[in-house]
Amino acid sequence: DPTNRTKRQAFKDTRYPATIWKTVSYSFDDQLDERRKEVFRKAVKLWEKDTCIDFSENSTGGCDPMTSKTCYLGFPNPRDCSRCVCPSGYGGSGCSERPAGCGDYLTATDEYQTLVDILGDGGDTKDEFTTCNYWIQRIMLWTDALTQE
Repeated sequence: DPTNRTKRQAFKDTRYPATIWKTVSYSFDDQLDERRKEVFRKAVKLWEKDTCIDFSENSTGGCDPMTSKTCYLGFPNPRDCSRCVCPSGYGGSGCSERPAGCGDYLTATDEYQTLVDILGDGGDTKDEFTTCNYWIQRIMLWTDALTQE
């Protein structure tokens, strides 16, 4: 009977034991109206039925903007409001730094430049991939006023 299917895990990668969650917690922004919340809740129920993931609504979710971490381009982690969830390409405690790992800071010039980057170690093909983050900076100088002496 397809409606009485027991949840099971199809694959578990032993290299990444933390990639399977027992329950995924979610919360709503206070400004979201009840109709949209209900649509999301219905979608969650459908997803739970067809996957091995269970969801749990956290009614106290969200971080107090007055006391939570300020996150440049990111948002406070709802499980620990003193930490940030940063978008891809940003890192550091407030999402204002280039993330650790491969990549670098580059300086733009008026001339074309070529970036050559070699990824991998030349060994066997792997399922994983590496993301390198290059931050391109431009140094600009300007003056507010000129005086003649």
